[in-house]
Amino acid sequence: VATADQNATARTQAVLDLITSNAESTTNRVMSGEHVGNYSSVSLTNWNGVNTKTSHYPAIMGVDYDARSSGTSTPDYTTASQTLTAHASAGGVVSISIHAANPQTNGSYTDMTCDIGNLITPGHAVYNNWRATLDKYATGLLTLQAWNVPVLFRPFHEMNNSTFWWTFRNTTMTVARYKTMWQQTFDYLVNTKGCHNLLWCYSAHVSDPAGLGRAAWYPGDAYADLVGLSDYKGATVTTSDKNNIA
Repeated sequence: VATADQNATARTQAVLDLITSNAESTTNRVMSGEHVGNYSSVSLTNWNGVNTKTSHYPAIMGVDYDARSSGTSTPDYTTASQTLTAHASAGGVVSISIHAANPQTNGSYTDMTCDIGNLITPGHAVYNNWRATLDKYATGLLTLQAWNVPVLFRPFHEMNNSTFWWTFRNTTMTVARYKTMWQQTFDYLVNTKGCHNLLWCYSAHVSDPAGLGRAAWYPGDAYADLVGLSDYKGATVTTSDKNNIA
């Protein structure tokens, strides 16, 4: 399976090949993982605790690259990048989620006051501010690329359920605008900034109060590599849940 980014690094393609081969296997199909914090507060306490109890570390290490209370601040990715690189160097897979600060108000990711029409309009102040935010992300992502670290990159998640500015609960959001927002973000990070170490992960929520279906917001095969679901149900995942991406 080819990466959406036609210029993806060889190691990024290798990670996609690994995931694809696991999915097609009849055994060893599950890769465990753990979220170890955001860019400013990485903690390996529980991570090391898994090793203490099992003599193994999780396969996937995840961090959040934003979750800032104010979009005017500049995140320092040094600790997160070093931690993720150490895991990748040991043979692990790296995942980065984005709880993006509001590009209109510079408020938190739960601030719904963001006109998506303005965000996707070239030249508008909100459009330009979003690119300034992406420039900050690219600083960390390009450092990881220089260290040959592929990333499962998960932007704009849970668009069909949660209360984030990029979700359906923002009254200015439509399916068409969501797809344009994703595609423009892909183009900017990949083709303008040169981040070729990303596997783009589309992640709807298993619950669908938007009522359009979990796949309705999908930006297209040319802009995504992996598809999954957010599910906070713990051990009670059902067959229906697993089929809910359709």
